[in-house]
Amino acid sequence: MSSGAWFAILILVVSCGLALFVTTTRHRVRHRQGKALALLGAGALLAWFAWWGDARIRRETLFEVVTQGSLGAAVGAPAPEHRVEFTVLHPGVEHRLIVYPEYPPPTTQRPSFVAEVAVRLLAGDGTPLVDGAHQHEPRTGKRYWDDAVYPFVPTSTGRHTLLLRPLTIGIPALHVRIVDPSGVPDGRRAAGY
Repeated sequence: MSSGAWFAILILVVSCGLALFVTTTRHRVRHRQGKALALLGAGALLAWFAWWGDARIRRETLFEVVTQGSLGAAVGAPAPEHRVEFTVLHPGVEHRLIVYPEYPPPTTQRPSFVAEVAVRLLAGDGTPLVDGAHQHEPRTGKRYWDDAVYPFVPTSTGRHTLLLRPLTIGIPALHVRIVDPSGVPDGRRAAGY
């Protein structure tokens, strides 16, 4: 079950508990029932919103993974290269490749430096679809840096290869998400998302 579904269940359980608490307090009966119904309604609405938001993201996520960054890489050594493979289902449709460095959860660490990451996306025949680098600025108060979005149009179905090279030393992890707006029957999200 996805994290969004668990969050929706948690919201429903908490709102039911609050409604039960309200009905057992010493108020007039009419006020107790109204408060309990209001809490249940608000809880159901919030749970629906959490489930809907997660389902929408899952429906468009072709592939998502968190891979290691550049922690432990020696200064002056060549940047480590990480290889990720995924399968394209809808050729001719504009997809989006979203990449950003992050501190994997759970953590209280916050980014404090600009992180540069080089990205190269190759079709099954080796044709480059994306080739570039982005300097990611730290997001204030968050555990991740800003994201880079690379639109691309695959020309064929099948395996594609993504090569990630963190050019800055000290990047803990790289979060990668590939969006297919045509819809995916079983969107694969990264663990914990």
